[in-house]
Amino acid sequence: MRTFTLTIALLSLLACSKKDNSAPEFASVIINGSNDHPSLFAGQNNTVTIALQDEALFQLRCTFTKQGSYANHDAHSTDSYFGMLIPNHGEFKLDTVRNLNGTSETIDIVFPVTAENSGLWTMQLQALDEEGNLQTMVEDVMINSSIYPSLSITMLGSDVSIGDGKLTAAANTPWNWQGDIYDLDTLDYVHITVTQNGDTISSYIQNDPSTWTLDLHDNFPMQMPSTAGTYQFLVRMGDIDGNETWRSSRLIVE
Repeated sequence: MRTFTLTIALLSLLACSKKDNSAPEFASVIINGSNDHPSLFAGQNNTVTIALQDEALFQLRCTFTKQGSYANHDAHSTDSYFGMLIPNHGEFKLDTVRNLNGTSETIDIVFPVTAENSGLWTMQLQALDEEGNLQTMVEDVMINSSIYPSLSITMLGSDVSIGDGKLTAAANTPWNWQGDIYDLDTLDYVHITVTQNGDTISSYIQNDPSTWTLDLHDNFPMQMPSTAGTYQFLVRMGDIDGNETWRSSRLIVE
């Protein structure tokens, strides 16, 4: 009986002194109420809600950094940017640290994004526990503009494929895309061009449309080039206040 009692006591002591080698877990990360292609909104406050779990939570760091002057959104090619190059406007930055306690905690990080920002930013979350175990999460996050015109594509058509930072389509076929171009003010122009080696192959132009939104399918019935090759697809958009932006992609015609 004594041997059994001593063994139980020794096992209990070893269990109590066992080191935690597991990094904290991000149970959920929700940005402005969404965890599916989340976005920040320029010109207003934004909220990142982070739920964490660990044996002994200690600290959380959250940063947002700009991805240069433009970014390739191919990592999220299933959403409304479809792998296009997009310009990054503004110089928004965030670097905040929060102290944590216990085994589970949910933190709300609330911060403003000024109106001149838009494009693709990198969010990095780092969670640390009391044993020094570190967990890192990195995600691309769009900042939706409150100033610049926006291009939202809901469908490209069955004849167009997406991947590796390019669009691929069959020669001489119609581009049955759907979506819209919009601005919170009034659009001044929309120019869509397909070029090859600096030469314009086709163009679709709307000057002074006098509206805040244009339907892609109705206003830009695009046709693919008749010759196979590599092209550049460019959308330039401007509003009556002089705010200009663009979207671009390689176009492979087969």
